[in-house]
Order: sequence, then structure tokens, then C-alpha cells
Amino acid sequence: MVSPSELVKRIHEESKRIAEPPPSVEMGWPPNAKVRKDNLVSWKGLLVALDVVSEEAAANFAQTEAQSCGGAEVSVSSVHFGDVVGTKFVRTGESWRGPFKEVRYVLTAPGGHVCVSASAMGKNLDESNWNESKLEAHFHTLRVIRK
Repeated sequence: MVSPSELVKRIHEESKRIAEPPPSVEMGWPPNAKVRKDNLVSWKGLLVALDVVSEEAAANFAQTEAQSCGGAEVSVSSVHFGDVVGTKFVRTGESWRGPFKEVRYVLTAPGGHVCVSASAMGKNLDESNWNESKLEAHFHTLRVIRK
């Protein structure tokens, strides 16, 4: 059984936790990137989504992402961008639109864990053979911010 004062204390702690804003992801993008509030970025023909996730979700994402699905092939590699480290998943295959390439990352950055997904969406990029190195050049600036 919990005393009334202990119950009040627990309710107060829980209300403070609920009132805290969720963590957000921050990354140093070049000036020509179009960054939306929901961490969706369009840049040089790429559509990039960034999501802050828990450590458990990052581990589950990594396990799920490594599996091939729908005939697509997945290559997995470790990545290191300064203080940001993790796993890179390159998925290639065929869709109704033709050949494609998607690149996803599960990263540990200062402040937390981030999942990043990138796909070519512009007319000027080959959707099946684009180079992610220009995007990766900015990953060293990735941070999880808790306000």
C-alpha cells in the first residue's frame, strides 16, 4: 500500500515527465536543404527522414532492417562519422516504378539514437544508383536534443 504523500509524489513526478517535450533530432544541413518541422528534408533530389528512437527501438529496427523482403537485397555495414556511429542498410531491388535504392541508418549520436532513411526522389538522380556520401558528410553534426 502507498501512503498519500508517496502517491502525491509519484503523481507529481509523472506529470513532470509527461510535460517534458519529446527529444528532437538536429543536424547541420547546407543552406539549400528544405527542412520541414517533422524532420523530413529534401536536398539535392533526396528525401531524408530523421527520427529519434529509443535504444530498444533502434535495436529492433536494426534486426528487422537487415532482413531481405519482397525480393530486395540488403547489404549491411558498420559506419562511423565522428561521434556518430551505427549501422547502414542499403536496400536495392525492383518496384512498380523500376529499380530502386534506399539507404537507412540506425545511429547512436550524442544524446540518443536516430533512424535515418534516404531515397532518391528527384528527376536529376538515378533512383537505383545514387551516391549517399554527400549526405553522410553531414552526419557528424547529428545530435539528439532534449529541451
